[in-house]
Amino acid sequence: MSVTIRPACAEDRPLLEAFMSALQEIEREMEPNRFPGPEMAAQHLAWLEEQVAAHEGAVLLAEAEGVPVGFLICFTDEDPGFFVRREEARFGYIADLYVEEAARGSGTAQALMEAAEAHFRALGIRQLRLFAVAGNARAQAFYAKLGYGLYEVSLRKKI
Repeated sequence: MSVTIRPACAEDRPLLEAFMSALQEIEREMEPNRFPGPEMAAQHLAWLEEQVAAHEGAVLLAEAEGVPVGFLICFTDEDPGFFVRREEARFGYIADLYVEEAARGSGTAQALMEAAEAHFRALGIRQLRLFAVAGNARAQAFYAKLGYGLYEVSLRKKI
């Protein structure tokens, strides 16, 4: 399968909302505290678009044989200046990555990640960060294969 990556455009918004909704439903299977995808997709996507515009980000769309099969949203972020050295404080953040089930295992996610890395490299960014739901072993294995390792661990206790 031949995969191409391109910047998303305004006409892609309904598709991006559908992909965001599908991503949320996958996470909701692992974390029932999540809102249903159709209830949150438009609002979350709007917030992400604001972050992309304000923080040198990108919304990337993957197409296989001209058919959209996934997306990635990323932008820059920065640690507060009081605990991380200034030269290490700025990073690229991968906010959301989704590939349709039929296209998984085809290299689509890797192509999206490589495009995001190229975007950040062009900005002079030296590190990337992302979060994965703790129960999503498949995503964690994928990111580990690309060279991502633990940086911080978020712990939770329900009371």
